Amino acid sequence: LKNWEREKPVAVLSIIGETKTYFPNETIKTQLKSGLLELMNTTNIWIITEGQDTCIGQIVEEVIRENTDKSQSCCCHKDDIHLARPLIVMLVGGEEGSFEAALVNLKRSVPILVIDGSGKAADFICKGSRMGMNISSAEFQSELIHAAKMLYGSNDEKTNTIQTKCEKLIKQLQNEIAEHSKSIHVYSVYETTYTLDKTIQDILFDVFYLDEQNEDKLTDNILHFVDLWNRPDIAEKKIFKLENSRVLEELQKELGKKESTLSKLFTNALKDDRIDMITPLKAYIRLRIR
Repeated sequence: LKNWEREKPVAVLSIIGETKTYFPNETIKTQLKSGLLELMNTTNIWIITEGQDTCIGQIVEEVIRENTDKSQSCCCHKDDIHLARPLIVMLVGGEEGSFEAALVNLKRSVPILVIDGSGKAADFICKGSRMGMNISSAEFQSELIHAAKMLYGSNDEKTNTIQTKCEKLIKQLQNEIAEHSKSIHVYSVYETTYTLDKTIQDILFDVFYLDEQNEDKLTDNILHFVDLWNRPDIAEKKIFKLENSRVLEELQKELGKKESTLSKLFTNALKDDRIDMITPLKAYIRLRIR
């Protein structure tokens, strides 16, 4: 009950894929812990796991326990809560059931973040996603057959039966990539230049961006998350650009208003000495006022 009394989250992250016997390697553990920690410290997000007795569930609870004072986030398990449509589904490893669950969410246009290098279902989807339009070529079909077989592990089924099942999985994946390729996001456990929390932020931002039809409110929302996440790159890409003249003119009027989103962003940037944030603000707003 106390979870429902919390402030309404801005996002829900559902982590699927693992089984109770799944133990991610240290690289995956480190990436998950650091990425989720950064996300929790900036975003009021609810996280749903496969259960508190699973490794990922324990990792998430550990991160929240260690940062109770800073984080407004909440960890729930699938046996505690049921939500019809999570905002983002993150696939870590997983077997055939996890693959099917990922496809169901794709059909609903739910963004899927697939952790490449985490094993089985996740690696199968990542391989297919990388192949893109070439997924049906004979060369790539052979690679996908091998990846699909990893979903089954060792069993006593006849070779031709496994081959048929794998071909079915590949066809399913091929269809979903053709229809929902923009909903599939890949993050490698070996990524060193871009963090997991930023990847999740990018997905959240795209969802917020597409959901808001009012242009003025959309601009305010963008600036809010730019400030919250300290993401000047998003500000430059979406707002502070020359072709955005009408929006920039409106923002000029807002800069002098103490409670405006832009004023708060500028004040926080100065207070926290965010040079990367101050530079585009000066270039595209303050210089234009003169």
